[in-house]
Amino acid sequence: MVLFYAAIKIVVLVAAWCALWGDVSFANVISGFLVAAAASFSGNKLLGRSGIHVGAVLRFARLVFIDLVLSTIGVAWTILQGTKDRDEAIIAVKVPDEAKTHFFLLVTAVTVTPGTAVVDIDSTNATLYLHLLDKDKRQLVKNHVDTLSHIACKAFPSPQKTSKGVAI
Repeated sequence: MVLFYAAIKIVVLVAAWCALWGDVSFANVISGFLVAAAASFSGNKLLGRSGIHVGAVLRFARLVFIDLVLSTIGVAWTILQGTKDRDEAIIAVKVPDEAKTHFFLLVTAVTVTPGTAVVDIDSTNATLYLHLLDKDKRQLVKNHVDTLSHIACKAFPSPQKTSKGVAI
């Protein structure tokens, strides 16, 4: 059963690799297979003890896609209304401690969403400073970043640390 899931993971990763290149060729399939195999079987050296969890990666991608669609519609509606007075805000969003290793992924996911922009980051304290078009959505955005953080942690588990700080 483990080999079945590993094979499915490799097929999905090869398909994603070919999609990124925009072409299904012999070279892309072979290079995609090599990258997928390295990512899948690397253990804790590359992607944590359990590697990539494809289901959680797909949930993360689905959530970001839904954000893109809904935010685009919301920003377009705001622009079409023509209101000049908007209650914009810049807020600080603390990323949960377990998601600090996924900070760049979260910054990217938030940055590509219309209506929300990363103004600054504090990687030492794992804090995002976000510009919002609607300050009334502060708590909603904070909760959403927290949700993205938890899904990212499930998708790309970090290596466990021993009491001496060594990855196992």
